[in-house]
Amino acid sequence: MKLSIVIPVYNSSRYLDDCLNSLLAQNMNAAEYELICVNDGSTDDSLKILNEYSNLHTNIKVISQENKGHSAARNTGLRAATGKYVWFVDSDDFIEENSISTIINCMDEQEIDFLTIGLCNVSNESHFIPTNKQNSIVFEKQPHNISCSGNRIFLREILSENNISWSTDVHSLDDVLFLFYVQLHSKKSFYTPSVNYFYRESPNSISRTKSSESTIKHINGLRNLINYYHGELAIQKEKKGNDSVIKNIDARVNLAVKSMLLDAIFVYDFKERKMLLEDLKSKNQYPYKLIRYDLKPKISVKRTIMDWSMLLFPIEFYYQVYGLILRKFVKLK
Repeated sequence: MKLSIVIPVYNSSRYLDDCLNSLLAQNMNAAEYELICVNDGSTDDSLKILNEYSNLHTNIKVISQENKGHSAARNTGLRAATGKYVWFVDSDDFIEENSISTIINCMDEQEIDFLTIGLCNVSNESHFIPTNKQNSIVFEKQPHNISCSGNRIFLREILSENNISWSTDVHSLDDVLFLFYVQLHSKKSFYTPSVNYFYRESPNSISRTKSSESTIKHINGLRNLINYYHGELAIQKEKKGNDSVIKNIDARVNLAVKSMLLDAIFVYDFKERKMLLEDLKSKNQYPYKLIRYDLKPKISVKRTIMDWSMLLFPIEFYYQVYGLILRKFVKLK
């Protein structure tokens, strides 16, 4: 078995045909790759559709469980995976036809343990349409704005040997943490835009909606993310790890703390923010170092000004005054 494709499924009946058809439209023997579909307590016709496909295709396996969330479903699929490589594909996304064989042959030949392919955002109205495109691999420098996990293929051995799985306590940041650990242990990674992963983001997705409830969940997720980073930072320092790795983790801690402090402005009052700062101080996570990244111009003037305004968050007085002013202008639902 060369490749295991893990597909967490929750109420995805509208898009499942696109996803599965794209994964089956491949010039690769069905015995060489498997589709592990984890039905995470769907209440629509998703399970019915999955069973119909599995009855027609021997390389489709269906696992059903009570609803435990996206990350838990991925972990269930990962435990069942037997392929040399593993790919986590979301059930509302799709990939290019005849691309899997090209990807796997390239990873084998180049001994790649972590490959990132191109990412293409599509609307909800988009569908998988075969184009008879011939794929070839061309490597390029990876852009910084790719944060999706669906366009990544991993050597399964890296995950098993380093006990890497999907965290269920970091809210919508599970991709960030999972990729962090993979990058930490990867020996050879590449990026190729030659093959595309088509990513469908709903207007109502967690990453696009902002409410008091979702913001509090995001803060709690960031708290746990910071603790994971801080724990790994201590490990790397104790074993006198690579300086660049230590600096990278330290920067991740600082950026996560900054993000949490910004979110806290919208849902915590002055006293609650004071308590948050005291908690961070007790863990040596605040005040953090000034983040030079905040000085760099961003993709928009608005984002640049926002980052500049948060540059002095490590100064407690400035942060609290900033929070009092910002809360007067921005209200969450």
